Amino acid sequence: MNVVFANHDHPVRLRAFKGDQVLELLVYIWRLTPGGPAGVRPAGELRIQLTGVPPPLLRGPDFKTLLLGWHQPTGIFAGFDVARRPQVWGASPSVQIRFSAISDAQASGFGSYRRATAGEGEIAIAFAPDSFMEYVLQQSNLHEFAENVREAEALETAMRGQPVDLDRVLGEGRREAIRKVLERVGQGNFRLRVLTAYEYHCAMCEIQLDLVQAAHIVPVAADGDNQTRNGLALCYLHHEAYDRALIGVTPDYRISISPTAVQRLERLRRTSKLRGFRENLRDRIFLPVRERDYPDEDRLRRGLQLRGWN
Repeated sequence: MNVVFANHDHPVRLRAFKGDQVLELLVYIWRLTPGGPAGVRPAGELRIQLTGVPPPLLRGPDFKTLLLGWHQPTGIFAGFDVARRPQVWGASPSVQIRFSAISDAQASGFGSYRRATAGEGEIAIAFAPDSFMEYVLQQSNLHEFAENVREAEALETAMRGQPVDLDRVLGEGRREAIRKVLERVGQGNFRLRVLTAYEYHCAMCEIQLDLVQAAHIVPVAADGDNQTRNGLALCYLHHEAYDRALIGVTPDYRISISPTAVQRLERLRRTSKLRGFRENLRDRIFLPVRERDYPDEDRLRRGLQLRGWN
């Protein structure tokens, strides 16, 4: 996801891009701080104080309004329900979330906290930065879970990456939100498992330096899964080269440079430093410590086919 700032005031106007999606956003954001003195507020509660901005929160048909908290120690956001904010603030306006939801978001990308308010419910959603777009796109659906305790429990289950019986969830929008959460959580868990398996080394050049990503051998869009054996840890350069079919990994774990891709680059006169690029590659990939995490041979074969290798 990429973001362009349209101003430097509060609220801030953003234009967010992810793939072919473009969203206009108006963002109210404050730091999350402890909820108050011990014995006065529940232990582990965090909150934002809605200060410096007159009510009501601005909303419009051409942009999405976000009400966010930012927990600096963990780098996790908390999203609150814009629709529930009153037209007039009280004496000390604030919204709350529990630290347990922040911890869940650290582990899986999402967490939630449902709080009873005046006989109803309100749900706050914690999310990691790489789940930002998923939160924005599912914002209204996610906050609807506040209306039903049973459905809110199903959402919590999904946020922990556990299977959910979607028959328990009545609204199609909320079912879609759970599907997106499960997909995002699965990807987050996939990343952690793959990078841990390879000890944060690039499988093709062994670099670490926090420049390594988890790459799918068979893409999810081509019915690939989030199993560790469908993953390779690759640095940014070799991840891009792998997805563009410049380099490939054979079922016997050898690294190859595509003659077809090289010929195309030669025609375009774009082979400068190819020799150095080739010399920086291992003959065979750097394998995980545990054999059960080795890339699956059939997936490697399928990955080559999908990328146009003969």
